[in-house]
Amino acid sequence: MAATCLAAAPPAAAAPSLLHVGDSLAVGSDPPLRQLLPGWSVTTDALKNRPTAAGVAIIDSRPSLPGALVVELGTNDSPD
Repeated sequence: MAATCLAAAPPAAAAPSLLHVGDSLAVGSDPPLRQLLPGWSVTTDALKNRPTAAGVAIIDSRPSLPGALVVELGTNDSPD
């Protein structure tokens, strides 16, 4: 009698992830980031005229953060 051994396949490793939060300087950066980081899960949340406080609120509202976080904010804040 031949014995057969079946083993469950190991779980696939999750892709590295990056969250990019920014203002107008970050708008349009998603395609180049995806090209530079093949195999990564890239999320870009960028908006023209976004102040720093609004960007920080977006980061704070997430239940968890990815492995990498890029923050490009401050362009629209008052110098006062």
